[in-house]
Amino acid sequence: MTTFANILALLLAAAALYGMQHSTPSYSEILSPVAVPAAQGKPAQTERFVFGVAKVHLAGQLVAPQFGEPRTYTTSGKWLVVEAAAKAQDRSVSLTSAAWRGPSGLRFAMSTRIGSTLGLLVPSAWSPAFRARCCLCSSFPKTRSRAVHCWSPRPR
Repeated sequence: MTTFANILALLLAAAALYGMQHSTPSYSEILSPVAVPAAQGKPAQTERFVFGVAKVHLAGQLVAPQFGEPRTYTTSGKWLVVEAAAKAQDRSVSLTSAAWRGPSGLRFAMSTRIGSTLGLLVPSAWSPAFRARCCLCSSFPKTRSRAVHCWSPRPR
């Protein structure tokens, strides 16, 4: 009888663990980024900070100062440069990375090639008292230029 009870308890425990494994969110879902809807001129408002896009530029190459000298960054595709401003809501927060997602669902991660050039979004603390200006730079292949053009600003 005790052997039967032990096997039954083991099967119940295995069934409970299997159910928990498939019904609770995984670690990657808990830590994954949360997409917040926004548009140019309409800031994205989250629980901890506000992030607004001022201008979006497309470029074939970028020139940025590095150690007092201009340095040119090239890519086989295009550069997407987003000028933005951010402000913490009620307490200081740190943002370490960002991604730009287009209407088709394509995600463009912030480029790490440019380094810590002035004005780029670098891991830093944002304060509720001050609005911080930053710049996001991403490169994308030429084959994806149509997806980017549909959400770039119109020339005036």
